[in-house]
Amino acid sequence: MTNAEPARRNRVPIRDFASAAMCRALIEGMRMLGLEPPATSAGVGQGRVSLETKRSIVGSAVRQGGLACLPFLGQGAKRFPDEPAYRALCIAGSGSDLLARWQRLERYVHSRHRTRLVDASARHAVVEHVALAGRPRPQAAEDLVVAGMLVALLEAAGATAVGACVGRATVYPVVDTSALARVQAEGRTGCWSLTWDGFAAGPFPPAPSLRPGTEAPRPPPGWPELACRVYERLVADLVRPPAAADLASALGLGTRSMQRQLAAHGLTLTGIAATARAQLASAYLIDGSAALAEIGFLTGHSDQAHFTRMFSRSAGMTPARFRQAFARGS
Repeated sequence: MTNAEPARRNRVPIRDFASAAMCRALIEGMRMLGLEPPATSAGVGQGRVSLETKRSIVGSAVRQGGLACLPFLGQGAKRFPDEPAYRALCIAGSGSDLLARWQRLERYVHSRHRTRLVDASARHAVVEHVALAGRPRPQAAEDLVVAGMLVALLEAAGATAVGACVGRATVYPVVDTSALARVQAEGRTGCWSLTWDGFAAGPFPPAPSLRPGTEAPRPPPGWPELACRVYERLVADLVRPPAAADLASALGLGTRSMQRQLAAHGLTLTGIAATARAQLASAYLIDGSAALAEIGFLTGHSDQAHFTRMFSRSAGMTPARFRQAFARGS
């Protein structure tokens, strides 16, 4: 994703949204630091919130704790281990995987700010925080908040000894306040260096996070064993499903061999993925554990409009009507 992202990828008008899951984490991070969240944060609870709401939270944190507190607000995300969107990010197996998941979330909520991976290795990533073409660049406070959120997510995913620099200023695990002030004055808060010693096994297995009592999605009856195995691997992580070659390799097959065996039963990888997305979306809608506006992200759709269109095609009703009709307790 580049600063001049082609307009053709934005098939609906860009509106300024932020992830509600991120905002809830920032609010909790403020409380962990002994700061008082603003009154405007009381209504945060859906999949997307206005950019103004996010900025009111960040602005309140700055007024109370200064810029130096911002890289630590993301630690509040760790207070929501069962939130589906958080789990979908934290099942990443590497730094580049986590950043790719974060970038997908940015695109899904139509954020006007995007993270761009400049360089990456097994223990290091250089990231830039940029704006879409024609949009104002992120404010320094927004840069620091997102950098801190990525730090917290890296730790939650299993990265050890995580460190972060913004420009030439160390901001995690401790903040060099003098260097940070210089970086801010130079307007260089949008370039970050993230480091870690390695990746241990994360706390979350790749699987949908549904409440006890909600039936997990299963492949349709009568599918052959190979199709069921493909389905199970896809439904476990639709945010970043494996490429066809990687999926085939994990199943001990070549890509063409896997495709031929599926075709012999009238099945395709695309069709199996569509079934997995529809069934997982149905499970989340029935379960009620995820906000309506986050389910499309969790099930691998490009944005909310795409999710509504594809789900309506498969279920014969919109996600909202499906949840109203079939959600637990309705």
